[in-house]
Amino acid sequence: MIEETARIRSRWEGEGKPALRIGIGINTGDAVVGNIGAEKVFGYTVIGDAVNLASRLEGKNKDYGTEIIISEFTLARIDDTFVTVYLDEVKVKGKERAVRIYEVKGRTHA
Repeated sequence: MIEETARIRSRWEGEGKPALRIGIGINTGDAVVGNIGAEKVFGYTVIGDAVNLASRLEGKNKDYGTEIIISEFTLARIDDTFVTVYLDEVKVKGKERAVRIYEVKGRTHA
């Protein structure tokens, strides 16, 4: 996504269009997924603490000028396929302790 967004951004800027920016937050943890709600009003959704943290990380991209931020919990589950850079330790709404966050720079190229 980082590479494709950069290609599109470059093309659009050459055409005089506004720069395309993305912001993605990724976290790893338990969540509830499915049709949730009442008989007359329900929808397919995902809920849980892990989802809330991912949402907060998505919003942090504006603060750090990044495109993809992952939590320490996701970093612990990925291998060296991705280049990551430590950003900070942040306390987000709804969490009692600070969480270490990392920027995903792209894939490693062997």
